[in-house]
Amino acid sequence: MPSLVIPLAAVVAAAPGSGVDIEAAVQAALARAPALAAQAKSEAVAAARTEAARSAYLPRLSFEASYLARAPVNNLPIELPALPGLEPIPNVDDVHHVQVGLTAGYRVLDLGRGHRVQAAQAAEQAEAATTEARRADLAFAVRGTFLAALYAQEVRDIASASVKLAQQQLRRAELRAQAGVSGDVAVAQARVRVASLQAQQRRAESELDRHRHRLASFLGQESLPSLAGSLESMGGPVEHGDLLAHPEVRRLAALERASVELATGRKRDFIPTLSVMGSAKLQYPRALKLELGPVYEAGISLAWPLFDGFLRASEVQVHEAQAEALARMSDAQLEALRRDIIDVQARENTVQAELQSAEQTLVQTQVYLRVARAALEAGAGTELDVHTAELGLDQAKMAKKKALFERALLGAEALRIHGRVLGGRS
Repeated sequence: MPSLVIPLAAVVAAAPGSGVDIEAAVQAALARAPALAAQAKSEAVAAARTEAARSAYLPRLSFEASYLARAPVNNLPIELPALPGLEPIPNVDDVHHVQVGLTAGYRVLDLGRGHRVQAAQAAEQAEAATTEARRADLAFAVRGTFLAALYAQEVRDIASASVKLAQQQLRRAELRAQAGVSGDVAVAQARVRVASLQAQQRRAESELDRHRHRLASFLGQESLPSLAGSLESMGGPVEHGDLLAHPEVRRLAALERASVELATGRKRDFIPTLSVMGSAKLQYPRALKLELGPVYEAGISLAWPLFDGFLRASEVQVHEAQAEALARMSDAQLEALRRDIIDVQARENTVQAELQSAEQTLVQTQVYLRVARAALEAGAGTELDVHTAELGLDQAKMAKKKALFERALLGAEALRIHGRVLGGRS
């Protein structure tokens, strides 16, 4: 994942005029996001806990070495008379005591460790789902910022082009007023339109600057990124998938499984555990002799916790209650996602209708403006008709851009609801 930062940065640096498109911006932001880097460490912690749980299936081997100086020296409490042909009984203890050896052990029977491993694996899956959910949320934030910046950029471009045209019309109106062809009302109307469009242009530039700064923060860049693409090419219907695959739903399901496994494993802790062990050591003194020699041991042990003050039963109840709570939370999350989808689908229909209406209005307003200008040139129309048509055209263009922006934003929101990062159909 981090390798994406270099090629994306290289593309932007190599061709700054071409700009960065929305998907490249999302991938670059995901590749360098500090929150996702921190979440990756949480995944590593969960994976380490799974490995720690699996280690219960492996034997234990330890090396031990000790030296002990002890006084007084122990002697046998009996004295035997010296007999012909028999050596006297030597000392059996010394001030110095040395022990070096290996000890191995293995738990043969433990019916709870398998459930502990499965619980750790479920917790690891929950962390992975959390990462996916955070990636989807970050992708939505980047897409929303990119689309808002693109909308402001296109509004600015429309306003800029309209300002140039309005300034030309203002100069024409002033010339017509000086020639006595038209009155001061037409000049005032033209000035009002120029001022209104200039204010709209400044607002759009301010919004564009704000969203580009925010986008640069997501990308980790000092310079403001230029944008590639258009609202016209974005958005469209989104194919809705299975909500059970949503990262948050999968996270809650994984945590529920972990709680169930922990409860089952804790119940089985009542069953005795069986372990075998063996050791090989060098010991001094050894076998009632002042010598360094081998000592071998082997054995089996059975542990049966008969009564623990109801601790096990209490912990089982805790895990079962957690599992039930997580199941209800999962149901609630699914209901919330379904409501979000219903809302998005309804808004999608509304936006599509608004877009069609804006396109039709734009076409009709263009026709109206041509007719009004032609009528004015022929002396059959008024400056007010032209001014009204021009205002209607500006509003129609802005309405279409707003509908395109809302359609694209709905597409991004649908991706977030499904917990997806990449655009397009699933």
